[in-house]
Amino acid sequence: MHNIRNRFTSLNLLAIGFTALLIIAQFFVVLLLNNGHFTYSLDDPYIHLAVAETILQGGYGVNLREYSSPSSSPIWAFLLAPISMFEYSPLILNTFAALCVAHIVSKIIEESFNSNTAEVSKPLQFIWVAIIMVITNIPGLVMTGMEHVYQVLTVSTIFYGLVIYSKYNRVPI
Repeated sequence: MHNIRNRFTSLNLLAIGFTALLIIAQFFVVLLLNNGHFTYSLDDPYIHLAVAETILQGGYGVNLREYSSPSSSPIWAFLLAPISMFEYSPLILNTFAALCVAHIVSKIIEESFNSNTAEVSKPLQFIWVAIIMVITNIPGLVMTGMEHVYQVLTVSTIFYGLVIYSKYNRVPI
């Protein structure tokens, strides 16, 4: 029976490295285009950061004494709260999630292309992972500063579970 442990393979590491390079390149392009100043591609992360800072002070909203619901995702503000004093906190959290997406996508590709009847070479599998990461614009989602990368991670993880279930009739933990 196939072992479904979450081990890192060369494809996983290549996928994670490739995604990290895309994110780093995009980060430096943003700095280059903005004269060394980093900005998110949307204004919403700044609102979420303000709400997160207010949460740490015992309130909820942009201003401490005025309770309001200015953000589109309350959960994201709570996730940002512990590190909200750092402007790059959405970037860091999203980069982590994007690297997890790369890992899961590479696992999906490995399971989908490896079977008893035919195996697809590792370089071709990597090309598929790279194409998926680029056409789904995962690095671009990281730069929005929003929680969307975590939504993609959730869907990817569920899809991976479905792939494993379809092949082995069991769902990994």
